[in-house]
Amino acid sequence: MIVRPGAPYGKGGLAVFFAKDAGSWISFRVPVKKSGRWRIGGYFARASDLGRYQLCVSGRALGPVTDFFNGTGGWGATHVVPTGEIVFGELDLEQGECELKFECRGKGDRSSGHFLAVDAFTLRRVEIP
Repeated sequence: MIVRPGAPYGKGGLAVFFAKDAGSWISFRVPVKKSGRWRIGGYFARASDLGRYQLCVSGRALGPVTDFFNGTGGWGATHVVPTGEIVFGELDLEQGECELKFECRGKGDRSSGHFLAVDAFTLRRVEIP
């Protein structure tokens, strides 16, 4: 299942969160079609004005803090580049909805902002033998 808060990166659209500082957060409610184990990931952008974020799923931290900074190449003055899929980890989820909350944990010394640019989320069911 892929949940798209913005448009696919290749078409130029992203959902951008204009965080002001560390401690800012944004959350997305995404459907879970069936209870079970799910691999959670997403597609984002990196740029020179993006911050560091921790993903929390239904209140639980998942994966390490991710730095979305990019300072060279890419598109435009902020050097925008796609991340490709980032897999944060696996969790057992109940059918219904889950909350994907991105908490800003600051920014690198070279970053000019704390922003987050989201293209899509991926939830892939993990079959346990």
